Amino acid sequence: MDLSHTFYLVAGANGFIGRSFIRYVTDRNAKVVGFDRTEASWQQDDFTRTPSGSVKLFVGDHGTHAEEIAKAVAESSCAKAVAVNLAGISSVAKCAAQPGEAYFANAQFAFEFAQFCARMGFSAYVYPSTCHAYGASGSEDFRESDPVVPSNAYVNSKIAGEAILRGCSFGDATELIVVRLSNVYGRESPQETIFGTLLKQARHHVPLHVSDVGPIRDFIHVDDVVQAIMRLTALRHGEARGTYNVSTRVPTTVGQLAELFARSTGLPYELSEQKSNDASRIVLDNSRLAEKAGWVPGIDLANGIEMCL
Repeated sequence: MDLSHTFYLVAGANGFIGRSFIRYVTDRNAKVVGFDRTEASWQQDDFTRTPSGSVKLFVGDHGTHAEEIAKAVAESSCAKAVAVNLAGISSVAKCAAQPGEAYFANAQFAFEFAQFCARMGFSAYVYPSTCHAYGASGSEDFRESDPVVPSNAYVNSKIAGEAILRGCSFGDATELIVVRLSNVYGRESPQETIFGTLLKQARHHVPLHVSDVGPIRDFIHVDDVVQAIMRLTALRHGEARGTYNVSTRVPTTVGQLAELFARSTGLPYELSEQKSNDASRIVLDNSRLAEKAGWVPGIDLANGIEMCL
């Protein structure tokens, strides 16, 4: 898909999903401005395959770089301008330790950024939320119509972000797209996630170990997430508004994940039979996204692990 007529403004450009998103859309000729509040660790040569000038990266936010963003949008001459908010705090531990900061990053900033984009006439605003909004466990795959269930500070801040954005007055110009992501993984998976933990063990060539084999999750490669967002924002204006589950819909226990790592690496593994309070099932029904955008996940978990090693 050629994206030469699309301009993307990416918050959280230095994050796990942000870097993957920018690489993907610029490889398809999109124009991108990305910013991140953290000191940038990205390297410009990450994007050497892209056309000259197609990516501009800033340390800061939309407020500190408002003039540069407005100029970039005007100079792009693109038919569509899309904002993708990949900023925020995804660490459950950090959110628990600093709930006020979590609310600001995942809800208040999301609101302020959305209002900025609406004033500039962006056609769409994408807000990633979490599969954990549905609660700790479900015997059936969760659908977008299922109720959200407040729990920890991270989940609560994401639920608040969804609520405050739905309460915004965007008007007809800017459509809100909420994507509830299942367990996203990739080469840069955060180490506090179960995938990131196993990936670190595999890279250090130490025996694989998980303390709880029971939880059932729905693991999706970051490239599939990026393609889902891209496909939704490529729809005609007005067609994508709403909430979508982004998932593989393949239930996988933590024990099965560890076994797949063992097969790929040849490392021995230890699977504890200990059960915790997190012996739950969180799998998302992605049929709405498939029907609306013609998207299906393309990377199965075994191949995804190989791509990460």
